[in-house]
Amino acid sequence: MQWNLNGFYNNLEELQLLIQLKTPSIICIQETRFSPKNNPQYKNYTIYRKDNTEGIIASGGTATLIRNESFQSQTRLSTISSLQHVTVQVQQNKMSKLPITVCNIYIPPDSNPTYEELVELSQQLPKPYIIVGDLNAHHQWWGCYDINNRGKIVEYS
Repeated sequence: MQWNLNGFYNNLEELQLLIQLKTPSIICIQETRFSPKNNPQYKNYTIYRKDNTEGIIASGGTATLIRNESFQSQTRLSTISSLQHVTVQVQQNKMSKLPITVCNIYIPPDSNPTYEELVELSQQLPKPYIIVGDLNAHHQWWGCYDINNRGKIVEYS
């Protein structure tokens, strides 16, 4: 599941209801707005997060919640990038041949990432991988009426 929460605590009730109804194995959320003093926990899930530490007010940030019962192993991966992201590698069970890498990204509307930044990040991800998030990228290919620079970058990366 992927969702731009626009504030973890603002939408906690809706998130709890969704988890209760669907019990997703992986939840990737953006704009968590956690500050370093926040220590969110959720029963049966491990939370991996990347807070936006710039500025006085908590903003942006990503978090990936992994349901502990769904995977035999889960590991946070260290990747080097200026983009707000968190990367986790999960393996379902011993019979699974390959672990899956999940990279959760948030790119604020006022940010101007380059093609090279997205490519550099994706080249660090072990395959197979999936990139999810709110990239604030507009393109007609995914239903937008317009195309912005980020949309073009995502299209070509």
